[in-house]
Amino acid sequence: MDEESFEQFKELHLSQLQQIPSLYWTSLHEKLKEEIYDAGQYFTMTPLDGENKMKVLVSFLAGLSNNDCNNVFLVDHAWLCEPQYAKMQLMNVPGLTTRMGRLMGILTEAAVSRRTSQAAGDLTNQVEALQLDNTASLDLSVVPELPVNEVANGDGDMVGLRDPPSPGADSVAFDIPDDVLVEKILEKMWSCNNSFINPVSATAEDSVPMWYVMDEFGTAIRHSDTPNFAMCAFYYIPKQLSFSIFWCLQNLEYGDEVTRDYVPSVRSSPLARACCLLPWQPYTLLLDDPLWSSIGEFVSPPVTGFPGVTYPEAPDASVVLDTSQPIKVFTDLEVVKSFLTDPRFAICDCKDEASIIWTTKQIKDFASLKPHQMVNQFPCEEVVTCKDLLLNTARRAGNMFPSKSTDQNCSAEFPYWFPETYNLVYELPHLVKRFLELQESGNENTWIVKPWNLARSIDTHVVDKLSAVIRLGLATPKVACRYISNPVLFHRPEVGLVKFDFRYMLMLRSVQPLKLYAYDVFWLRFANKPFSMDDFYVYEKHFTVMNYQEHLKLKQIHFDDFIGLFEQQYPNHKWADIQEKVFSLFRELFTAAASLPAPQGIYHSSMSRSIYAADLMLEWTGDHVMQPKLLEINYSPDCIRACRYHGNFYNHMFTSLFLDQTSDIPITPIITP
Repeated sequence: MDEESFEQFKELHLSQLQQIPSLYWTSLHEKLKEEIYDAGQYFTMTPLDGENKMKVLVSFLAGLSNNDCNNVFLVDHAWLCEPQYAKMQLMNVPGLTTRMGRLMGILTEAAVSRRTSQAAGDLTNQVEALQLDNTASLDLSVVPELPVNEVANGDGDMVGLRDPPSPGADSVAFDIPDDVLVEKILEKMWSCNNSFINPVSATAEDSVPMWYVMDEFGTAIRHSDTPNFAMCAFYYIPKQLSFSIFWCLQNLEYGDEVTRDYVPSVRSSPLARACCLLPWQPYTLLLDDPLWSSIGEFVSPPVTGFPGVTYPEAPDASVVLDTSQPIKVFTDLEVVKSFLTDPRFAICDCKDEASIIWTTKQIKDFASLKPHQMVNQFPCEEVVTCKDLLLNTARRAGNMFPSKSTDQNCSAEFPYWFPETYNLVYELPHLVKRFLELQESGNENTWIVKPWNLARSIDTHVVDKLSAVIRLGLATPKVACRYISNPVLFHRPEVGLVKFDFRYMLMLRSVQPLKLYAYDVFWLRFANKPFSMDDFYVYEKHFTVMNYQEHLKLKQIHFDDFIGLFEQQYPNHKWADIQEKVFSLFRELFTAAASLPAPQGIYHSSMSRSIYAADLMLEWTGDHVMQPKLLEINYSPDCIRACRYHGNFYNHMFTSLFLDQTSDIPITPIITP
């Protein structure tokens, strides 16, 4: 063994190796480096009686020992994708639907044989047509332009979707699957797929889970509460390939079935474990199950602190800015450098000399700031900017300000302006119970699943299958919100009725006393396709963030123009009335956010100021009222569009926040002493 190579392997993959007993590391290194798939020497697959599925048995006559360093094995990944592209790939990647249908036990072998025969026949017909017409051309390499994900061809080799498939029957673009089979695969895949996060992710987009389906062998390994093997995903960085690794937990004899625990991280709560296993055991937890007696109240734990955060030594000490000369501002934002043109402020390159620090980087060590400095962050502002903590704050606001809504669908646990939401890390049983109740009553049961702390709709999914909600929540920390299924729509003449949302900028100047302002200029975002409650994978129908993907069209309407168009489309509804409701919910939310001491509430610091972007939608309630719904609050929002259409945006922000001057600036006081 090359010791130097092995040490490099350990250093490069240490965070992943910590999942695997060190006994196996040397052998694993060799197998990954050489791509040694030797499981076939030790195991065999055999059909399950009465089912169109397989199981895995030990076929090595001497059995397997968990003390043998060689008893660690690689499993290939047959299909890698992001969930929102799954349907597109199934409909366009030749042979994928047939393989997934067989692998997931949807297609019988007879059905697979018929499809294969049909494939061969279609290829023969194309060749014969070529012989009859030598002016025709046969293109076996046409694959629609799709996001770069990967599928495995019949030999187990990974094929990029932008690469031409290998020649052969599975490579001809003839296999257009019927809609029923595709939908069955999309539903079944949540009990067959798993996920990993690229350990060398450089951006937020790269750090989202990548979902994969193992090959026929890996998929055939069944679940057990007392498994004899463990398994984890492993990304081999030198070759940029993902595998699943599995190893012995105990000694096995010839003929023993190989099993693994599908949810090894959930063991402490029988109810939570039963919920997590529902994708594989869908009828084992019904609403009358005695396990529900242990559900209790909402269990999101109170915030006890934020790692590494130190508070200002003198939070009440006033910071007096010297206005006799331009106030020095240090910033890492080019847009601030370009658009902060008020002569009372001056950009400087030295952070220590600056009186104002305006940064996109999260500040944790507030105690290290100099007494003369002010920053664009409050300690513990995460209670409104992180979706899991925003949920806690919104519930607190609901208790402080009893609901004014007459909508019968408004849950008592949530304020009328906040969608019904559950923290999937701590409240999965509550979500499952609610989903089953809605399903039993026949009510709308679609959810949008969001990461705790990502913006721009990254890793956000609209789903109507409980198995999808559960698996997405197990991949990374997320919340699940009732999807707004009856939104107020906006008519775009060139498109039709589309979803839209709108963004208000909030300025928090002080916590004690609480001083909050809203910028009167707001921004609109529109979907690009007509809205309907289907095709949840179609981004341009169900999402409105279009300014971060070059191939998407961004519809821009100035807020003044929008108000006129909106009131033409809805003559019985005035935007001023809607805005009053919006400002009211801001008042309730931030009152709740400041009502508890840190870290449950925003920390009072006289050196802090901040702006936040509040994203909202309008929903029709049961009494045909337009109800604003808060979607999220963003820290350090992208203000490029704001500056592009309102060149004085940062001049207004800095003047109101740091000079406390609000005259002749389009802002509205939300909370003032």
